[in-house]
Amino acid sequence: MQPVSTALTGAIEAISQTVENQTGTAISGATSEELRMYGELAALADLSTPDEVDSALVGLLTSQLGLSVALDMRRDWTGQRPFLRKVADLSIRSPSREATKQALKLLSIAEQPALDEEVMGWLAILRTLVRAPNNSEFEAELVLRAYCDKLREFPADIVRHVLAAWPDQSEWWPTWIDLKQALSDASTPRRTMIFHASKLLHT
Repeated sequence: MQPVSTALTGAIEAISQTVENQTGTAISGATSEELRMYGELAALADLSTPDEVDSALVGLLTSQLGLSVALDMRRDWTGQRPFLRKVADLSIRSPSREATKQALKLLSIAEQPALDEEVMGWLAILRTLVRAPNNSEFEAELVLRAYCDKLREFPADIVRHVLAAWPDQSEWWPTWIDLKQALSDASTPRRTMIFHASKLLHT
């Protein structure tokens, strides 16, 4: 199976038109320095937790693009929402409009979904570790495919992390609503950074 970094690296060209529409600059025209940053990010996604990936993103935004980013996250220590990464405070300042565009390109790559074959593998592993519905093989395949389709809404590294950690939180197969809540909780810091950067670009 291909690692998460393959999906992220391969996604660069796939999202170039979307990013161009949003920022006015296509990824296909990226400089060697920008591509190096994208490569660093892709490599990190294979080795790190979402916390570490987001910290690395902040580091790239500040050290490579000259932005000032202050991100303060909080967790739910009650255990009711174990994947919650609440943004207690976030401020982003950019030296230029061009730097903000580059920041959005980098953040957009970090939002890319995993390849379907990877997600199907992660779901299959999860199914062996928890109490899953006693479906026929055909029905089980339909369930995995349905979940795979929905999981495209979330970043590759976050999907991998939540699915891998789920058996430590529950003995039961997750309903979609519960899994979506966990993924949304884990995605909050990154998506908040994208929101603030987009707002900064259009002010």
